[in-house]
Amino acid sequence: MLLIFFSLVNQVVNKGMVSYRDPESAPGRGQRTLHVTSEDVDLSKLFSRAVRELTSTGEDGPEVDLDSVEESIRANYAVEVEPGVDFRSVLLHSSRRAAKRGMVTQVESEDGPGFRPSTPGAGNKGKQVGQIELIVCQNNHH
Repeated sequence: MLLIFFSLVNQVVNKGMVSYRDPESAPGRGQRTLHVTSEDVDLSKLFSRAVRELTSTGEDGPEVDLDSVEESIRANYAVEVEPGVDFRSVLLHSSRRAAKRGMVTQVESEDGPGFRPSTPGAGNKGKQVGQIELIVCQNNHH
């Protein structure tokens, strides 16, 4: 873990699987590029996904801060930011959007604001999320 702390190795979380890569190497196979072209870019889905992945590993505790989310996004994506665009400001606005939409929950702690995944059903106005109804049709032809 000291290697990660001193940024000698990047921790990459993809679909709950944790792997490690050299931060100086070219983007890994399958790594995507994130183009941030303006301050109005909505990264709320990406923000909430990063919060879910960081809290699912358990290493960051039940909630994560904005710095951890930014590090996770930069580790998983080749981030390209247009000149004059502040990536941290874009993330801050996206965190507010994600909280407003019920995708994440913002919590206050002694270390400052933190984020955790919302509980299923929070902020979705009564819709069921993540459940699939399976209907079995029986064919009575023998």
